[in-house]
Amino acid sequence: NYGWAPQGYGPEAVRWVKEVNDKRFLDAVLQLDALGAIQAATRDQSSCSAGAPAAAIAGAKKLGATKALLVDYYTSYDVMPGDSFVGYGGVLWSA
Repeated sequence: NYGWAPQGYGPEAVRWVKEVNDKRFLDAVLQLDALGAIQAATRDQSSCSAGAPAAAIAGAKKLGATKALLVDYYTSYDVMPGDSFVGYGGVLWSA
């Protein structure tokens, strides 16, 4: 988070990131909404590189994808608790 901590630090901040902040971005990705993902990431600072998933969404849709599945999501805090952490998500798109 590199000093960006609008909800502070510790378990409550991690809960907020998972259940609110990252969720808004992931919801857009799972809805195949490339523009919404970029907007959420920009507004909420919830993705380091929203352009990559947006491009993946566009490519998946071009190939006929109509649905998405969140394969996994966790934060670096889940692996090694600390004041600075980021989230990781894996998504599969299919027809």
